[in-house]
Amino acid sequence: MLSNSDTQSVKPPPSRPYLIPALDAVKSSGQCNMFDSNCVIRVMQNLGYVEQANWLAAHLDNYLDILMNDYLTLLLLRG
Repeated sequence: MLSNSDTQSVKPPPSRPYLIPALDAVKSSGQCNMFDSNCVIRVMQNLGYVEQANWLAAHLDNYLDILMNDYLTLLLLRG
């Protein structure tokens, strides 16, 4: 059985709010499939979102969750 501290250590890091505008810019550029994390990171860097690209690269294991939960939810709310 996992202790409380063990379960906390496996939680994904929270998505940073400043990541959303960077994801928007990548999507709007049409340069890559949003499921291709390497392309997304490269395009973020090329568009000047270097800090966001570095954060995403450091949390790559959570990219799909960020994309599907945070970003897609926001897009759906925008209508």
